[in-house]
Amino acid sequence: MGWGQALRALKRRWYVLVLGLLATAGLLYVAWDLTPPTYIARGTELLLPPTQQVDEGTQNALLELSGLDAPASLVIGQLDSQAVHDQVAEFSPEAEYTVETDPSLRGPTVLVTMNDATPEQVLASLAYVLDLVPRTLSTMQANLDVPTTATVTSMRLTADTEPEVEYSATVRLLVLVAGVGAVGTVVLAVALDALFGRDRRRKPMGSDKPGKAKANRRSPARAEAVTPEHVALSTSRDNSPCDNDSPSNAPEFVSSPR
Repeated sequence: MGWGQALRALKRRWYVLVLGLLATAGLLYVAWDLTPPTYIARGTELLLPPTQQVDEGTQNALLELSGLDAPASLVIGQLDSQAVHDQVAEFSPEAEYTVETDPSLRGPTVLVTMNDATPEQVLASLAYVLDLVPRTLSTMQANLDVPTTATVTSMRLTADTEPEVEYSATVRLLVLVAGVGAVGTVVLAVALDALFGRDRRRKPMGSDKPGKAKANRRSPARAEAVTPEHVALSTSRDNSPCDNDSPSNAPEFVSSPR
C-alpha cells in the first residue's frame, strides 16, 4: 500500500478520517489524565569530619573532607535499600527517588533526586529523605559505639525550593497514542475502501440481466418487419432471369408497407 493509495482512500472515506480524529482526540485526553506531569526536586547533603580530627588538623572542616568517601557510600547504600524506599512510600505514595554522590562536586556528598505528584509534595518528600542522612549516620555510628568527638556528621548543602516540571512520561504516552490512532485510521479507511471497491466491481455483472430483458421485450416489435409480402417478393426475384450487364436489371429495394 503506497501513500497515494492511502490518501485517495482517506479522501473517499472522509467520514472514517473524521471519526478517527475524534477517537484519537478522546484517547489523548484519557492519556493526559492517566499520566499527568510529575515534579522533580534535588538536594545535597555534605558529610563533615569529626570535631577531633578538625581540632587536631587545620581546624577547618572543609579542608578535612578527605577520607569521608567511604562513609558517604555507606549512607547511600542504606538510603537506597528497599526498607527505606518502603518507608518513603508510606510518607508519600507517589514519591520516587534516587540517591547517589553528586557528580558535579568533588567531596563526600549525598545527592537525592525526588519525583512526586505535586510541587508541595515533592519538596516535602525531598526534605524527608535528606533528613534521613544525619539520622542514618548517627544510627550507624551509635551501633559501633563511636565516641562523640569522632562522629562523622553532615550539613545541608543544597535543596531546591522550586521544583521542575517533568513531562517526559506524558509526552511518550501521548506520542504513542497519537501514532496508534493515526495508523488505525489509515488502515480502517483503506480496508473499507477496498471492501466497497470490490462491491462496485461486482455490481455491473449482475446488472446485465435487466438490460437483456429490456432488449428481449423490444425484439418482437422488430420481428414484425418481416411479412409474407417480403417473402413473396424475394422468391419472385430469385426465379426471374437477369442480365448482369444491363443496368436496368439492378436490384431494387422495395420497402414493405406496414
